[in-house]
This record gives sequence, structure tokens and C-alpha cells, in this order.
Amino acid sequence: MNQGYMQIDRTTSSYSTTFRVSIPGGADKDEQVTMNGTVNSTRWVAKNIPAMKEENFTSSLQNYVSRVEFQLSAIQYEGGLRHDMMGNWQLFGKKLMEDESFGSAIAKNNNWLDNDLKNVIGGAGSKLAIAQKIFAYVRDNSTCTSHSSLYLGGSLKDAYTKHSGSVADINLLLVAMLKHEGIAADPVLLSTKTHGFTNEIYPLIDRFNYVICRAEIDGVSYNLDASNPYNGFDHLPSYCYNGHARVITKDMAMPVYFEADSLIERKTTTVFISNDEKEGMAGSFKSQLGYYESHNLREKLKGSAKEYLKDIKSGNSFELKVAEAGIDSLKIPEMPALVHYDFSFKPSADDNIIYFNPMLAEGYKENPFKSANRQYPVEMAYAFDETYVLNMEIPKGYVAEEIPKSVKVAFNEDEGAFEYLVQKSEDNIQFRARVRLNKATFTPEDYSSLRDFFGFIVKKENEQIVLKKK
Repeated sequence: MNQGYMQIDRTTSSYSTTFRVSIPGGADKDEQVTMNGTVNSTRWVAKNIPAMKEENFTSSLQNYVSRVEFQLSAIQYEGGLRHDMMGNWQLFGKKLMEDESFGSAIAKNNNWLDNDLKNVIGGAGSKLAIAQKIFAYVRDNSTCTSHSSLYLGGSLKDAYTKHSGSVADINLLLVAMLKHEGIAADPVLLSTKTHGFTNEIYPLIDRFNYVICRAEIDGVSYNLDASNPYNGFDHLPSYCYNGHARVITKDMAMPVYFEADSLIERKTTTVFISNDEKEGMAGSFKSQLGYYESHNLREKLKGSAKEYLKDIKSGNSFELKVAEAGIDSLKIPEMPALVHYDFSFKPSADDNIIYFNPMLAEGYKENPFKSANRQYPVEMAYAFDETYVLNMEIPKGYVAEEIPKSVKVAFNEDEGAFEYLVQKSEDNIQFRARVRLNKATFTPEDYSSLRDFFGFIVKKENEQIVLKKK
């Protein structure tokens, strides 16, 4: 198997030789066997290979190190039968489902769940509602001890009673509980991004390191991971979106694909600022975050918004008074978090000129792409669409002497866009910025234009509005 982006030259040769093999005879004399055969010799050479270095938006460098790997496929002696060493995906799935530490455990009746599950599902009236309640119960009552595991560390009952275990313990328990209630559910093997890519052709178990649950309800598939308290129903962590995976059933290991390009993270921020006789300038800020930004915020704050709200003042270039601050839906993993607060600030009487960034603290401060070139793909966690809107009254006694120019820029025609639109009247400034990328993965050939695209965004979003005292 070949991988990597560097050219590897190959030369081959062959020759005949004689092998002498000694077969141990135990108590008897060893048997000496002579065999004639052909040796095929192959040499691989790569030259002038640049060093690999860590870059932003890289799943695993190991995916792109140029190398040749070998896997024993079969053994066949002269005149003998062929012995398949590799196996196939059907056999791979069958063996896993017969394993006591995997499929065999979830195939049992598990009737020790009978009474407890009645309390868990309560008055749920549909299979979807039952699945949601079981998922929430497992997620909210389990502590994950390892996020890299394929097999049960003990019994399913142990994982249930101890309320802890590896990702395999927790999600195989989830599969078993859903099956107990008559919901079609199967385990799915995948490899997380840092673990590297799997192999679609060969069933190599060591390429996988993670187990999730897939439930089928009324013809719809739901992918579930109960190993993190902030995971929503039918939402997987972004590190699970690493391409090829396998649904393991009693008959087959069926391929499925989790691609980062299929995820779209949407964020909308609105800011209103007006004149206020008491405070000078008063405003309101609202930002509805995307799923993954909401997830990361919940994980960081662990249910408390106090620490986040302390950072609001320090993130702005001028002194703010903040009031009525809060984060809605912080404890509901399926919902986008809504950050909101009111604020005020007063221009100093000595300020003849005010420099004001309409992005407040929301814009890109630096280009995430540092290197001048790149030899391997850019792998973002998701595609995204971020919109920021500002409606601002010009402070009394001031005029908008200078505003940034409006621009619209497309990236690779239809793969992304940047809009920066400003207009003013005598008393008001209206501003809108939008950054959109329609996919998450870009080839090395796209890197230079992607770097220039974000460089332009950074420069533009750090431009200032100049307000001058009348």
C-alpha cells in the first residue's frame, strides 16, 4: 500500500534460488526439506523529501508521510491450498459480532435492564422519543475513562452499574439498551482524526479506535455518541468526521462515510448601538453560535456562564460597561447557544477623533495559515457560514469622517465568499460582514489562494471607522 504526496520510484528484479528448511521432529530427528523458488526483489527510493511539520487544520501528519506498507495477504505452498491471511469485510464483521467483548454482549437479552429501562423511558410515546430518552440517560449518567477503545473492558452490566467506562463500553451499552426496547441499533467502528485514516480495501482492525451507535427509526439513521456530556442527540464530535467507517452487523461490516464537508457551522451576530443621554452610547449584542462552537463553549464553561462573561470587557478595544449578560440554552446540548448582553460606553470629552472597529471583538485577528506553502491538504473541522450585522447611530457631536470601502470577494468561484458592506447616512452607520466556506477540505494546490483569502479578510476586518468631533 502506497501513501503520501512524494514521488517514490520503484525498481524490481527476480532470481531463482534454493531454500533449505529444517522441520523440528520433536523426539524424532528433524526433517530437512529443500525447496526451489523465485525471489522477487523490489526497491523503493524517494529523493529530496522536505520535512513534515505541524500546521493548523491537519487531522494527523501520519496520513501524509510518504511510505510503503505491507500486509500479508495469503500463504500458498507448491501443490497446497491457498490460506487467506487477510480475510474480508464480511468475515471481519462476523468475527466481531461473535466476540464476547463486542457483538456477543449486545446480542443477548440483557433482561437485567427490564425494570430500570421502564423508569428511563417514562411516558415516551414514540420510538424516537424512547431513543432520545435512553441516549440522554446514558450520556448524563456515564463518565468516559478513555476515548480510544474498541472492546468492552468488562461486562455491559459492569459499565451500567459503575456508570463509567471507555467509549466502547458506553456506546455498546447504548446499543444494547436501544435493542432492548425494540429499536434497530448497531455499533459503528471508526477512526478519529488524530488516529489516522482507515483502509477501505483491507479489514485492518488496528486502523480503528472508536465506537459509536447507529439507530434506525422510521427509515432515518441517527448517529449517536454518549461518551461526552455535551454531545447532542444525532450529533457526533467533529473528530469523528474522518471519512471511511464500518457499521458492524451480524452479516456484514457495511461501509459508511463521515465527511467534514457534510458539516456546516452557522453563526449569526447582531449588534445595535444608539445614543443614550445618560451613558453616552448604549447597545445590545446577540450571537447565536453554531453547534460545535456551542459544544466547545459548554465544555469550557461546564454549565456556568460566569467565566465567559468576564472576558467580554477584555475582548474589546475600549472600555465597556456590561449588563444583562447571559447565555441561553447553555445546558441543552441539542440547541445552539445564544450569547447576549447589553453594554454602554462613553467617548471621552477630549476625544476629537474616535477610531472604531465595527467588528468589535468578533473579527479575524490573524491569518490561521502561517506557512508560505504546504505539501498536504487543509482539513478544517467543518464548512461554515458566519454573518455579523451592526446598526449604529453616530455619537452626538461627531461625524463619520472616514469609513472602510465595501467589497465582495469570491473564493474559487463557488467554494466560498467574503462580503464586507458599509454604508452611512448623516446619523447612522450600517455594516454587514459575512465569511462563508462551502467545504472543509482543500487540496495543497488550493493552499496559496486560501491563505491569500484569509489574509485579505484579516486586513479588512481590522479596518477602522474614523469618527471626528464636529
